[in-house]
Amino acid sequence: MTGLTAIDILICPDKLALERAKAENAKFRENFPKGFALDPQHMPHMTMLQRYVRTACLDDVFAAVERVIRSHDLSKLELRAVKFGHLPVAALPGVGLAAMVVAPSLKVLAVQTTLIDAVAPYLEPGGTATAYATTPQEPDINKDTLQLC
Repeated sequence: MTGLTAIDILICPDKLALERAKAENAKFRENFPKGFALDPQHMPHMTMLQRYVRTACLDDVFAAVERVIRSHDLSKLELRAVKFGHLPVAALPGVGLAAMVVAPSLKVLAVQTTLIDAVAPYLEPGGTATAYATTPQEPDINKDTLQLC
């Protein structure tokens, strides 16, 4: 369906966690140089919500998300890492992503629930690859990504 945009509402890690992720990524890439590299377009994050929304409603979606952010003290959110995991990438056989599995606190789950409710009026199923932003370096959207929303 056209007229849809894929959104990813996320939490960015603090400076300490970001530096740790960069260091771990560098170690992984010593053993597998062709592996996934962190860069300004590919940074560690925790996805709170991925959905397709009507493009015509993006301003409303942004406003709804901003209201949620303003209604919660995000500096008080706590995440507890429980393990590192490997997420295979179907589009790149033999390559995967290192993922930190977290146990979210009740406050994180409350924010997530509020986000889900806030964007619900703007959701639309049936997004295709045209719903995603691409670059000349990464012009294609793989099946794994399409199935996330």
